[in-house]
Amino acid sequence: MFAAARLLCILGCAALAACGLPKDPNGTLDHVRGGVLHAGLPAGPEQEFEQARDHLADFAASLNAELDLHTGETHRLVEELERGELDLVGPLPKSTPFKKTGFSNPYGPKDARRVWAVRAGENAFLLTVNERLVRSAPQ
Repeated sequence: MFAAARLLCILGCAALAACGLPKDPNGTLDHVRGGVLHAGLPAGPEQEFEQARDHLADFAASLNAELDLHTGETHRLVEELERGELDLVGPLPKSTPFKKTGFSNPYGPKDARRVWAVRAGENAFLLTVNERLVRSAPQ
């Protein structure tokens, strides 16, 4: 029974890969990889800000991308993300009120979980954020 379920899972994954999923309707991953990562970093305590900035720089480097960092008030940065002017905003509290964006898997201590926001529907980029940015985030 376990072998049949495993085979079914493998076939399902192969079918998804064959149809090109996940996709980015706006091509975020394609324009960031080897290009420029436009990221928004909300103002915060200096140590957290510097740690997040360094983490973003490492993420951009992992994609052979230059980092174009925008700082400021969270609501303004998320509006820029929604308009497509930014590719990524964060880190944000897990309980963020923004609903028109996609969010990474949460990370960090249980009492201070954080997420990264991407444009809604940019699933290939979100998968990359989860694989490279969230997994390597300081805990």
